[in-house]
Amino acid sequence: MTHRTTDYKRLFTPELVAVLFVWCMAFFAGEILAPILPLYMSSLGWDARTIGLMFSIMMVGIAISEVFWGWVVDRVDLKIAILMGTMMYGAIISVLTVSKTLPLFAVVIFLYGFSRSPIFIVGRWYMGVYAPPDMKASAMALLTISIS
Repeated sequence: MTHRTTDYKRLFTPELVAVLFVWCMAFFAGEILAPILPLYMSSLGWDARTIGLMFSIMMVGIAISEVFWGWVVDRVDLKIAILMGTMMYGAIISVLTVSKTLPLFAVVIFLYGFSRSPIFIVGRWYMGVYAPPDMKASAMALLTISIS
């Protein structure tokens, strides 16, 4: 039993706890909008097809940002990526509520998708690089559990 406790002590460093905390708070802040966003768009008078298009635009933003933010983390700095991404994410979430026209909302929803990825990339990168080799699967599971 002592061996197992030692393994988890190697995984649960103060830095890991900070990464998990940021991961959880960022995910919560952004995803709390998920059930409300379609209702908000509907209240603007948009039909289901337009709402679906907006979510498709958001997913394109996510796809592009996975590559971009991965590059930032690899080439620039982990802390810069998470700081820039988190600030951008917060600002974009605030702008969503004032975007009432379809073209403006399309741009903002793209940026919303684009700014979601840094948090996820940084979490996965951190676990991939800093988790002990024999605990990488447990570390990635922690990220998934924190989303739940």
